[in-house]
Amino acid sequence: MTSEEVDYLIKHYSHLLTGKEQAAYKHLLHDEKLAANDNLETRERMRAMLLRVGWLSKSPEVLTLLEKGVPAFRRLIASKLYAEHGEKNLFVRCSHCQRLTRTPLAKQCRHCSNDWH
Repeated sequence: MTSEEVDYLIKHYSHLLTGKEQAAYKHLLHDEKLAANDNLETRERMRAMLLRVGWLSKSPEVLTLLEKGVPAFRRLIASKLYAEHGEKNLFVRCSHCQRLTRTPLAKQCRHCSNDWH
């Protein structure tokens, strides 16, 4: 599975993940935002707030999913989504160039401008 396909599945079908997988993905997104903050004091205040509202997790089950790193976790959940729901034609491709559309509902290719309205 290509990185473009992994991104596509996660972006458009993350609602099909289990609660723990969704919590791990939410933790991952907000942890990346925290890492981008250079001010240590602000980062720690934000971390406390994110833990309090549930956007970061202390759950060992959730954190175990992230142990092997971000790329491995993203590939894992994308592969799981495809294995469990692949029969639903999750990937929408242009009939002309065979590249992925921007969204599952797209009717025009962003790569070759093919239109199938």
